[in-house]
Amino acid sequence: MPQNHYATQAEQWARLLYYAKTRLRKVIDIYGVLTMGAGTNTPQIAYADMLQAASGFTDQGAISWLSTIHR
Repeated sequence: MPQNHYATQAEQWARLLYYAKTRLRKVIDIYGVLTMGAGTNTPQIAYADMLQAASGFTDQGAISWLSTIHR
């Protein structure tokens, strides 16, 4: 369940998914997204960023879980 507090973290996950698919011949599905909310991506933006990053390498159309850490 990737932590995705900022848009750059979704980009980092996209690079990892690309590496896994092209070098290791493995498709890694993302089953959840974790964010903190206040001061970071909203849960909706974190979800959208992660889905966009993952969909290019996993053919995912949805991510099952979204969790927010409340401070």
